[in-house]
Amino acid sequence: MKGEPRKVAIVTGGTSGIGLAAAQRLLRDGHRVAVFGQRPDQSQFAQRVLLDQADPDLVISGVADLMDPPSVRAFFAGVEKRWTSPDVLVCCAGVSPKGDAGPTPLCDLTLDEWNRVLAVNLTGAMLCCQMAAEKWLLGTSAVLCWLDRLLREPARGLQAWAMSVPRPGFPA
Repeated sequence: MKGEPRKVAIVTGGTSGIGLAAAQRLLRDGHRVAVFGQRPDQSQFAQRVLLDQADPDLVISGVADLMDPPSVRAFFAGVEKRWTSPDVLVCCAGVSPKGDAGPTPLCDLTLDEWNRVLAVNLTGAMLCCQMAAEKWLLGTSAVLCWLDRLLREPARGLQAWAMSVPRPGFPA
């Protein structure tokens, strides 16, 4: 990457778990990395972890809630203002219904809990893709990585959407 501008990556759910590991890998691969989650303490933790391996000019760690589109738009706008639009989007944010005793059994799952899972895991990822897609549709670089069961076992009719983002000059 010497002599080339560093690509910008946004990682949703990048403040813990698989998302944080993905952010660390992207930094090692030479990207500028912006991560967000919904908890300020996790955002601060992720910032410390990422700054252990990279210069502060290469890291943004913030708070945004995928159920609150204006907060996600504000995060993306902040990344664009500081660097540029993302070249890479990794969607790792996700929730699953859990109680004090662990995962909620299907028969005990309320409609509100189910709707929260869909809002964060699916609608939130779609909103982020929309925010990133404007640059991608212009034919500049794009990578969409959706770390989810959907890629391993896509629902009927979603295979092409789950596996690729069609762009001019690139096969779908």
